[in-house]
Amino acid sequence: QVAHPFMLEHYCPPADWVEMAKKTELEFSRVILLSEKNYVPREGAQPAPNYNKNYRTPQSSTPIAPWDPRRSPEHDLPNPHTSNTTPKNTYHSNSAASPTNVVPSGLENENVERAAIVNRGSGQKAYETWEEFAERMAAQAELIKTKESPREKQSRESREQYAAKSGWSNKSKVFVWEQDQFDKAFYRRTAIAQNAEVYEDLWYQTTPYQRRYWGHLNQWDVCPHLPNQPPGAKPILSEQELDDLEDDIYHLPMQPISTEFPKVTNEDVGPAMLQTVRAAFARGADLQIEEYHFPHASIIQYLRFRHGFDAEIGTWNPRCHSEGSHILNHDEGAVVVKKLLYEPIRTELSIQTSTAIVDFWNTALNLTPTLDSLPSAWDISPAAPEDIRLVCNRNIVACQRVFGKNNKDMFILLPGIRSQHQSEWFVATSDATTVLLVYRSNWGTMIEIARGLLELGIPFRTVIEMSKSKVPSTPWSYNSAGLGYRPSDFHFTEDDYLQYIYTRNQVLKSSYGRAVRMAGGITGRIAAEIVPEAEVLGGPVYCNEVIGKLGDVCYVDDKLDDESLDMVCGTYRITLKNAENSHSKTSLWPRYNQWFSTGLAGDQWSPRAEEFYQQRVRDFENGTFVLHNSKEWKIKYRFDVKPLSGVLASSQALASNFIRNSSLF
Repeated sequence: QVAHPFMLEHYCPPADWVEMAKKTELEFSRVILLSEKNYVPREGAQPAPNYNKNYRTPQSSTPIAPWDPRRSPEHDLPNPHTSNTTPKNTYHSNSAASPTNVVPSGLENENVERAAIVNRGSGQKAYETWEEFAERMAAQAELIKTKESPREKQSRESREQYAAKSGWSNKSKVFVWEQDQFDKAFYRRTAIAQNAEVYEDLWYQTTPYQRRYWGHLNQWDVCPHLPNQPPGAKPILSEQELDDLEDDIYHLPMQPISTEFPKVTNEDVGPAMLQTVRAAFARGADLQIEEYHFPHASIIQYLRFRHGFDAEIGTWNPRCHSEGSHILNHDEGAVVVKKLLYEPIRTELSIQTSTAIVDFWNTALNLTPTLDSLPSAWDISPAAPEDIRLVCNRNIVACQRVFGKNNKDMFILLPGIRSQHQSEWFVATSDATTVLLVYRSNWGTMIEIARGLLELGIPFRTVIEMSKSKVPSTPWSYNSAGLGYRPSDFHFTEDDYLQYIYTRNQVLKSSYGRAVRMAGGITGRIAAEIVPEAEVLGGPVYCNEVIGKLGDVCYVDDKLDDESLDMVCGTYRITLKNAENSHSKTSLWPRYNQWFSTGLAGDQWSPRAEEFYQQRVRDFENGTFVLHNSKEWKIKYRFDVKPLSGVLASSQALASNFIRNSSLF
């Protein structure tokens, strides 16, 4: 009979096994006892082998009778591939966690060919080991290289370069080789559901020698069962092993290890030590920090200097307004103040000014504003009066546009040709509105610019020029564990808070502190309490990250790693209840990138953000500690982030167009 090809591939034994079974059946056909489901070899015949490691047959003393189409159904032997109790896809798991038992219930595991069971869509063949699979994939890759077009070759090489530098991507598929539960010598290729945290854990626990990328398939194979490094290879520690090193990234001095051990006593010193530690790290001790207050300007000054809009002129231009649910009426100025995060500052606005603020909001919400269509209240508009029109003196502060990350614009502010204040370092920003803010504020030196941006809580970088050949290699980048891993039932206490304060301050008092403060956002606000202004004004320390490029010239600054940011935000990796190998990043403060997706971020440190920060500090002082994961932070502080983001993006686009098209730059 002719079987379906799919059935032959997945549910029938290999052809050589069928041939061997036929020979066996011919040898013992006359002595098979069907009713006993056993056989008795004829006199002088060799008994069937009990185990053959080459064919991975089950270790069983009970032989299996060959199939006979004439026998009755009640004499049929149990078949794991045709069990009526077997749910669909029992043998082919494509989830992040493999099933604990891929054999249908009711069958003895020794009677099942474990190595014959592979996951559907994994690409692994029955009985195929990792070495055999890797050899087959390598041969397949070489064959495809000989047939691919130039465009396909370019795409593959781009994927391989990205994989070598950054690891997995959102479009790549990741497989892990898991040991079979019963056949410990067999490893099964299992697809991992796309989950960034699960991928991070896999990369965290393995070395490059345990990972293999197939560019022609855009697939990763992670093999935890392989050695960390082959014999004679250059040792590469996994990120998990790096965490176990006694030397931390801040190179703190360490006490020499003593070889003399104190005598064991029966004294209960635990309570006394805990009391001493609490006293040392009490809030009234050295950890107490002076409060820092941002000098917030009024909403009128914010619009004037940050966006170049003069609200005191009084303007209303419906022709520039778009249509949508976020468009406001002329008498809703207070609503705009709230949406711009300036509600905590009580400012009495005239009707004329309030109407102009709404006009700014509605105009900025227009997705296609152009410089020519801007009302005269904008200082970058061609129709702006002389007294408010933006003037950029590039002889004092010059602006150089270079290529930043992903070829996006990066603006370097440096002393102009007539400046009397030269500097060893310059200010860099990717925000066009920040560039125009510098010119509107008439800051004439690098120190004035850096101080002004620090006071406003605007992210920026301090850079120095360096030739491309002298740029140091980029430091290692690894997945952040923050303050460490905690179990699913972790409960944050005051002792944990004291430990967080100590660790946070160690980071901020190190050479990394200046980079954290310049990063802005919630981490920059926390750093403002610890990192003095002078640390920032001293310029870069390590110069190990390229911020922008122009020809053979690179602009470099200190690299700020995720580990430092997560420590400052009080981030823990909490084990998920239903998945022991997965973790949720839970933090005391919103994590750095998470902060900018909330409705509190804005384009600089706002009064609303300061109100949130002060309330959170008061909660900690009162012993109230509530941690949130990324999703909870986003939901809890979302507010009207969408329209605000649209307004800020529109202002950014206008400023960028002005810089590109103006003769002043």
